[in-house]
Amino acid sequence: MHEPMEIIEDKNKKVTIPKLTKYERAHILGVRASQLNGGAPPFVDIEDETDSLKIARKELEERKIPFIVRRKFPDGSFEDWPLNELEL
Repeated sequence: MHEPMEIIEDKNKKVTIPKLTKYERAHILGVRASQLNGGAPPFVDIEDETDSLKIARKELEERKIPFIVRRKFPDGSFEDWPLNELEL
């Protein structure tokens, strides 16, 4: 099995568009909601909210989730996007 290879010619040059896909969004919300259910502290003011998915959505809307989205290419290379740089 081949190890993923990173494109390193120019780290500032991106190949994919800076828009979060619905699949990436669903994955991020699911992972973050699981983290919150496991006791991770929220990055936003939750007031009286107890639903972890709603808290995760609020964190995403306020761009407070410190995730990096990794987009893989068929050749094994990949591109990393900080979540706060992607259009929601």
